[in-house]
Amino acid sequence: MSLARYVPQLDGLRAVAVLGVLCDHFAVRTPEWLPWGQMGVRFFFILSGFFATLSLWRAKERMEAAHGSVWGVVKDYYAKRLLRIGPAYYLTVLAGAFILGIPQLRDNLLWHLAFLSNFFIVHLGYWPLAVSHFWSLSVQEQFYLIWPWLVLLLPRAWFLVACLLLIPLAQIFCGMVILLDAPAVTRWVLLPGCIDAFAYGALGAHLVQMEGAEKVFSGKRSFAVFGVALVFLVFGIVLRYEPEHSTALGFVEMFEGVFLVWMLAAVYFARGIMARLLGSRPLVAIGKISFGLYIYHIFVIILYDRIRDSAGWPLLPDPLRVALLTSVSLAFAAASYRWIEQPVLVWWKNAPRPPP
Repeated sequence: MSLARYVPQLDGLRAVAVLGVLCDHFAVRTPEWLPWGQMGVRFFFILSGFFATLSLWRAKERMEAAHGSVWGVVKDYYAKRLLRIGPAYYLTVLAGAFILGIPQLRDNLLWHLAFLSNFFIVHLGYWPLAVSHFWSLSVQEQFYLIWPWLVLLLPRAWFLVACLLLIPLAQIFCGMVILLDAPAVTRWVLLPGCIDAFAYGALGAHLVQMEGAEKVFSGKRSFAVFGVALVFLVFGIVLRYEPEHSTALGFVEMFEGVFLVWMLAAVYFARGIMARLLGSRPLVAIGKISFGLYIYHIFVIILYDRIRDSAGWPLLPDPLRVALLTSVSLAFAAASYRWIEQPVLVWWKNAPRPPP
């Protein structure tokens, strides 16, 4: 199967993930057993592992055909990732620090400019609400530093073995954090505690290319596979109710990750109503601007609260408040995609570069 296949419903699934995060942060009431926000972020990590691995496999094929160098591919990859995330991210950080005057940004700017927000949270030992969402971007950038070397230098079989090993290693790290009675945020925001999600994404990239995979995830066998994935999800949900110091909590993400990888593969091969729904224009459009939605929405909450307090407006009913916050966040994200993110990527695509 072609490594370059575009699947619009994956953008739709990305939209579902980011909307889950927004629901969590906008205080939308959801069932306690359904942690939309946490699972949404984990799914973003899985998608990052999926797309990064496919992209690097393509680059590796071109490199080998052109007898290029690994370092040339890595440099190109680093630059592209920084240009994809950096402009909008740095604009947000600087605006938060010097326009909104958020102390956690203004007084600790270097942490966030260096994509070390996750270490900043560990340093504090608690969630700094105004900037806490930056932790996942820091984790992703740290992941992008190491992943190209694994994909490009290891034969595919060894790389897949490495991915399989990373999953239990992440659970061991989380268990050790619990045993050492470290702040709970430590296991959530550091790369070693999240690396399993990226590994799941890489395994998903391999799964969708396997011969007969479409029959497994979209044919008659798909019901049995779905049943197995659902059992893993239920196990993960049940484990979330373990006592705070139980090492069993370290396995929550492992069980939920199996379900999320199934969902990724099932959507990749989706046909019929699921494909039409997730591939619909509104969801695909939201998926494409999901990065902007994620980085701007917390500041939209802060801005809304400040304007409401200064104007003395009454509290809006929850549905109206959520609709307003979502609409403004979508507007910021769409503008960012149109005038910041896309022009930079187009410039990079057209810039002359030597072959890998």
